[in-house]
Amino acid sequence: MRELTQDEADQIKKFLLETSLRRPIRLAFPEVPMAMQITEIVDWEWDSEGRDFRGPDGVYPLLYQGRDASLNLQVCSWSSDPRLDAVHVVLGSNHPALNPRFAQLELGDCLVDGDTVLLVKSTRKAGRGAITRMKKGTRTTRDSAGDDFDARVQLLIERLGARVIKWKGVEFIVVAMIPLGIMLGEPARLLPETFEQLLRYAGEVETLRLGLERSAAAEALGSESEGKLSTHGFRYRLTPEERKRVELSGMAAATEWLEGHGFFVSDVSARNLGYDLLAASGPEELFVEVKSTTVAEWAVEFTVNEMKCASQKQNDYMLIVVVLDGVDSLAVTEVRNYRNPAEHDGLVVAPYRYVLRPSEAAEAH
Repeated sequence: MRELTQDEADQIKKFLLETSLRRPIRLAFPEVPMAMQITEIVDWEWDSEGRDFRGPDGVYPLLYQGRDASLNLQVCSWSSDPRLDAVHVVLGSNHPALNPRFAQLELGDCLVDGDTVLLVKSTRKAGRGAITRMKKGTRTTRDSAGDDFDARVQLLIERLGARVIKWKGVEFIVVAMIPLGIMLGEPARLLPETFEQLLRYAGEVETLRLGLERSAAAEALGSESEGKLSTHGFRYRLTPEERKRVELSGMAAATEWLEGHGFFVSDVSARNLGYDLLAASGPEELFVEVKSTTVAEWAVEFTVNEMKCASQKQNDYMLIVVVLDGVDSLAVTEVRNYRNPAEHDGLVVAPYRYVLRPSEAAEAH
């Protein structure tokens, strides 16, 4: 682990400000409610350090609490000082509930791990951006009312699935990862994922800022429950033993489902191929990833290896989600399947993982 160099910071600035957007970005935060649909990025004519995000047909890309609003990016210094520690990555909007700098990171704080740049945020060092916004309404030494700020930080880490780093005595949340090799060689492929990570960080802060009560925070952090959702959608963790039982039950149910549809099934889960089952029926061959959950309102996560395989296999890749009625009975309540989950509308990219939430449409095989 080391600090970012000035040359690397200049490369990141160029990457964020000059790379074209090759695919749309769609993110939703229903608890706010807040949604983003970005199809284009337009450079500012009056300032080379800023860009506007645009939605379909050039409209505003942000819908925040029922109101359309602008969304923009700046990579700039607050002063004439070009030094690394003066440069900020800033998200802004004209929505009155936000502000022109509602989320910001300092490049001077960012780190390099191997060949990957880590865009990080200290929870104790805050200006006018997201962390300061998240502090509003929390308890302080002068005011005992409101949520506990540390609980909000822990929930932010949990919701992002983020890595936490301690560097020179300061704790940082990893907000986004930028592989240097891809950034230099295939920047257009990397840009949407980078923006999705930055925007998701800002959106999750808004979710926590707007109405997470202290009791819900304590419940989500401290419960020993067996995998149900709290009223705010934060998941309780299963023990390793419970998780194993759930996984095995899901594999058995998925195998039974496939065999019932005429497939011969082989379990290849131990080989780390990016899928769990190989299913064949005549000339048809499916590469099947199985996800098991005890949560009715579920969202499942993919590893990078699984998503890489899904992108390669496309319609030959199937996700099967098995919903179980708790870790005690392990009764199967639902089996859902998705062909080509890499192209599913409910797929969002988060730091280190891919998360798929079900749509309202049926997913029949």
